[in-house]
Formats: sequence, C-alpha cells, structure tokens
Amino acid sequence: MKKIFIYSAIFLFLWGFNACADKAPDNNIIKAEIDKSELTTDDLLNYKVIINSMGKNISLPDFPEFDGFETVSQAHSSNISFSKGEVRRTTTYLFVLLPDKVGKVTIGPASISIGNDIYATESFEIEVTQGKRAPEQEFKNQRRIPKKPYPPDIDSGASKPEITL
Repeated sequence: MKKIFIYSAIFLFLWGFNACADKAPDNNIIKAEIDKSELTTDDLLNYKVIINSMGKNISLPDFPEFDGFETVSQAHSSNISFSKGEVRRTTTYLFVLLPDKVGKVTIGPASISIGNDIYATESFEIEVTQGKRAPEQEFKNQRRIPKKPYPPDIDSGASKPEITL
C-alpha cells in the first residue's frame, strides 16, 4: 500500500509538472546562430536569427551592424502552426556574410520588442584569417546590400510596424 501511494504521488507530481510546463512562457523567443566561428576571407558565414512567438504582437527585429562583413545575400521564412488552440509563429532570417577584413570580428546581438519587454540574442566573436584573395578584391565593383541589411529604411525615424497574429 505504501508503494502504491509513493508511485501515485510521483505520477501526480510529474503529470502536474508537465501540465505547468505546457503553459510556461517560451524562453526561447529569439536566438541567433552562426555556422562557424573561424573562417578565411574566402569563406562565407551564415548568420541566422530565429524568432518564436505565440500569438503576441511583435515588432520587426533589430539586426546588428555587420561591421567587418559584406552582406552577400539575405532571406527570411515564416512558419505558422496551430496547436491546442494557440497560434505559434516561427520566423527565420538568414544572412550570408563575406568577411571584408582580417582579425577578430564581433557580430552584436539582434533584438526584438514584444509588449514592454525586449529580448536579445548573444553576440558572436569570429576569427577571420587571410585566404587566397584579398578581402575586397572579389566583390569590388558589384552591387552590395547595405550594412544595415534588413528591413530597409526602418531607421528613418518612423515607428516600426507591428506583426499581429
């Protein structure tokens, strides 16, 4: 009888913990990833920002300046799912970066504002070594994406639009 009581208590505790965990706020609202922390001037770096929201009003994210890099390409995708009566949206922004100088380069945090709260990613320190080409040699005369890559003209003093689910 004592064993049944103990097992029942453990079961109820774990079941209650799981039920509370489903209602807990998502602590992983914004995160950033890079595909490598050491590269040469010949390599490309993939910088990804992932934003998770659950039916909340969110503003467009603030991306870091990519000092020490040229933005070769950028893209974003969005996934919306419905589960247990809740809407979950995952938006991913991808930047393909080419180093334009040698040495230690830091990519600062990306951030997003949700309500009165601001969430930010970590910063990344990348070690860039000399490759076979000079840093500016290959893309010297090509059209470049601006240093403040996405979205354009958002810092012109106008208020940021909100995304509502």
